[in-house]
Amino acid sequence: MKDNITIANFLTILRVVLAVPFVCLLFFEKYENHPHGITGGIVCVLLFAAISLLDVFDGHIARKRSAVTNFGKFLDPLADKLFLTGVLFVLCIFNHELILFATLILLREAFITVYRVVVIRRYKVVIAASRIGKYKTVMQLVALGFFVAPIELLPPVLTYLAWILILFATILTYISAIQYIIHSKWR
Repeated sequence: MKDNITIANFLTILRVVLAVPFVCLLFFEKYENHPHGITGGIVCVLLFAAISLLDVFDGHIARKRSAVTNFGKFLDPLADKLFLTGVLFVLCIFNHELILFATLILLREAFITVYRVVVIRRYKVVIAASRIGKYKTVMQLVALGFFVAPIELLPPVLTYLAWILILFATILTYISAIQYIIHSKWR
């Protein structure tokens, strides 16, 4: 276990830890209809961006320092899914139009997580996220960033862009799932 505590894995664990207070803050901001005005909305967007950027940095650091571990390969996508699930849950409470997209995305994420665990248990192989899986995560986070923002304060063109991005993120989510299964190295 000591070999698994790398800087990259620490950043991944930090993402998991930060996700909980962020989701609580997001809920409070959305529930109270931005009680801190635009400042609270900006804080939510900045924290969302910071947690999302940690995802980029942890992988970059692991590869740059040749510190990629099986623990990190497993935990990184799991951290993404935990953060994504919390954010989607809160956003769907206050924006029911997102429920279809959230359901489709979360069903895929749950299926792939179970698939990864089965592969680990049965074949003792940890399947790392693919390039398209990483693009999928970025697209999901960019799309959700618009919904985390006080969307009612966004110009209409950005609101439309948010919906287009979430649609593309959902499509890319399923393309990456198919690619993930087809190209699994354990086969």
